[in-house]
Amino acid sequence: MKKVAIMIAIILISFFNIIYPNNTDTLSVETFNAVKQADNVRNLELYQKARALCERQLLINPESNIASYHLAYCSFRISYIYLSDKDMTNFNKYMDEAVKLLKGNIERNEMDAESIALLSTCYGIKITADYSLGQSLGEQCMILISKANGIAPDNPRVMIASGIVKFNFPDFFGGDKTKANELFKNSVETFKTLKNDKYAWGYSDAYAWYLTSLITLDKQDEAKKVIKEALEYNPEFGWIKYGILPKIKNYNN
Repeated sequence: MKKVAIMIAIILISFFNIIYPNNTDTLSVETFNAVKQADNVRNLELYQKARALCERQLLINPESNIASYHLAYCSFRISYIYLSDKDMTNFNKYMDEAVKLLKGNIERNEMDAESIALLSTCYGIKITADYSLGQSLGEQCMILISKANGIAPDNPRVMIASGIVKFNFPDFFGGDKTKANELFKNSVETFKTLKNDKYAWGYSDAYAWYLTSLITLDKQDEAKKVIKEALEYNPEFGWIKYGILPKIKNYNN
């Protein structure tokens, strides 16, 4: 019986290693693609599916910051959908989960710039949901993004998070839309040369934020050039295809 038990254990370990190769720092292909698919359409059901896959991977390896990060990312996206629907109960449920997971990642690895940057963005969304949190969480956003930049200034997702803070915060609290535009542009350029990215999101979002900042700064000619690049990279990214494209004047593909 002991030999049988050992054989079963070996088979199970081999099985999970096939599904989740190097699962301490890598998502399975299925999970990675599920997150990207959900991002393309920002669909609640697809995010729930991707979230379930992340949960399954985290169950196999509870110490995986990559799996925990993507579970937090899916919960963050789900919370924003509920916020848009004014369903504050579910917004708080999923946002609180995202914050808890990201804090756990940072406790395990205080140099986890990805989790620090995303936590900053989560706090920004919490402020959007309740402006009375602006003073307390606004300061925490700035501290977190400063820390993330100190750890990984060339990380394109850190650049996105930094740009979001600069774009959305008022001038007297560190906001600067021109600086945000530069950060989003730098993020796009960094993604262009990034190889073997382990994180399932960012490139299309960098384009979307860059385009949003260009339109805000009334740089329509530049926006026309950038959106062509963005749609060539990912023609199915709904935020750009349906949300931003109609805002660009006289654009002909």
